[in-house]
Amino acid sequence: MSETWKLTPNDPGLTPGELAALGQIVVIWGHIEADLQHIIWEYLGGDPVVGATLTSGLMLDAKCRLLSDLARLKEDIPQQQEVLTNLLKRIEKQRVKRNDIVHGYWIGAVPKSYKRDLKAGIHPYDFDSTPMVDLHAFRDQSSALAGDIWKFMGSLMIRKFPIASEPSGGNPNDSSVF
Repeated sequence: MSETWKLTPNDPGLTPGELAALGQIVVIWGHIEADLQHIIWEYLGGDPVVGATLTSGLMLDAKCRLLSDLARLKEDIPQQQEVLTNLLKRIEKQRVKRNDIVHGYWIGAVPKSYKRDLKAGIHPYDFDSTPMVDLHAFRDQSSALAGDIWKFMGSLMIRKFPIASEPSGGNPNDSSVF
């Protein structure tokens, strides 16, 4: 059995660890998109039918633009708006690399344009080395981003259901809440 997996004879090959990291990246970014949808739904009033109707056909960049606009209109806490703005900037910064990784430009597929690859920081013609993108590092960056988005979503839920943040409501052993 080969130590690397190759889709085509020209690609540099992937180790089992790199294949696992690639799969994890795909799953993590699926969670990022789903969490962004849920945040959008919350800003739209929390109705999943309305939210799904508006977001189901949107690509990631369109969801980010919609969320940015909704936050400007609906978010009344400046610190929350700043946190969300920073999260959206991080998503945009990683989105191009995510697309190139997921769609395979970095493994030796013919790049759409050399300019695009230079912009993404990918060197498509260096096939003699290990993969041009450190999949493990990008997986870890994506995981950290997903965790921060999850924390932001949690902060919206705390505002929606404030009993969890009340002094007596935060203690699960306090029966006076019920």
